[in-house]
Amino acid sequence: MKDSLSRQSTAGRVIDYGNGSYSVYFHASWEGTAFITITLAHPREAVRWLDNVYRATERNADWTGYFEDATSGVTEQSTCYMLRNNRWANKCEYRNEKAMGKTVYICDRPPTLPCEKLKSITCSLEALSAHATRKLSSEQAFLFERPYVMTPLEGSPFWIEIKDSDYNLQTVRDKLPACGPDLPKPVSDGFWQTYNTWTSLVCRARHWTSGEMKRCLAGKTLYMIGDSTIRQMYESITLAMGQKMDFDIIRQTWTDPALDTTMIFEFHAVIVGTYMLDFWGQKFETDILDSFTRCNYVVVLSLSYHLATWTTQSYTERLLHLRQAILRFKKRCPGAVIVVKSSHPRDHTIPSSYIHSSDWTLFDMNRILRETLEGLGVNFLDVWDMSMAFSASNDVHVSRKETRQQVDLFLSYICPSN
Repeated sequence: MKDSLSRQSTAGRVIDYGNGSYSVYFHASWEGTAFITITLAHPREAVRWLDNVYRATERNADWTGYFEDATSGVTEQSTCYMLRNNRWANKCEYRNEKAMGKTVYICDRPPTLPCEKLKSITCSLEALSAHATRKLSSEQAFLFERPYVMTPLEGSPFWIEIKDSDYNLQTVRDKLPACGPDLPKPVSDGFWQTYNTWTSLVCRARHWTSGEMKRCLAGKTLYMIGDSTIRQMYESITLAMGQKMDFDIIRQTWTDPALDTTMIFEFHAVIVGTYMLDFWGQKFETDILDSFTRCNYVVVLSLSYHLATWTTQSYTERLLHLRQAILRFKKRCPGAVIVVKSSHPRDHTIPSSYIHSSDWTLFDMNRILRETLEGLGVNFLDVWDMSMAFSASNDVHVSRKETRQQVDLFLSYICPSN
């Protein structure tokens, strides 16, 4: 729902009654004329196919594995993938049971080199698309084509007039809880008060100056483990703190001795991407948590976009092992702050991305993430509504304005009393 003049906007909460009827609820946070747009992301048949076929069967992505013997100079390639329930033989197996459980990273054996000579891996967009379309029959292909994906419903948008002169935003915000762990999910997560300012209705979030940010982060080590969307937050904080960027794709870090502040960004293990990844240098979030020997960490986790090709079973298993690692860390450091960032709707530049990177899959992964980690005292940084309501097209890499609002909300969780 958007105000056509002031650019205020918000996202609605859909209630599915299971009988073909739905209700959509909005928090009307302003007076005046607004228009409502309702968009069909996927029909029910497409959601069923995604859940019961694509996300239920294995090998949705292939990597190219590069093997190298530094002594002889021999280099070879093979195809790599992940399996859990299938049978295999005479393959190179790479396990990390503390992080992935029974899910195994597998490579076909190279012609001559041994398995331990695997050096790097990469995954092409073509490989993702091939597996997405391979599982889709010709009779089902139409489900992921226009007008059955991301289509405004008939009669949308439509105009409404909001009339309530007694509405007082400050009164509403005063009744909100402080930002903290395991907060209930309200009818609306918030709204864009202006094109630049997100107002949370989940908790008493605030907007931070650079000076306030420095005071909040003084004496802390921020360890951000995730994908490029969390790297955007890292870069936004780095610039606001007056630090230099090094633009490394996989790992970035800086330290401010005067503030006793350190920030680290680390890409999580098993990446879907065209860049070459050092196979043995990648780190799982469980291993990073278990390596901490001090308790001044603020840990930020983001586990969604690169894991959308995982089966629901393998993804859930990875999160269950993360849950155990969080429990071990919290036992050592009861006061440590852990923030878990959600995904948000993304762009789709090719038809197959509606399958391998479906907004429905990302939305449902947020549900699994929250249900698996709830009750541990972790803070859920849910940015789905913020992105959905923003006055621009969906994009996996959101604008700087939106990223900064994510940072403000994040800081409100780690320094709620400032």
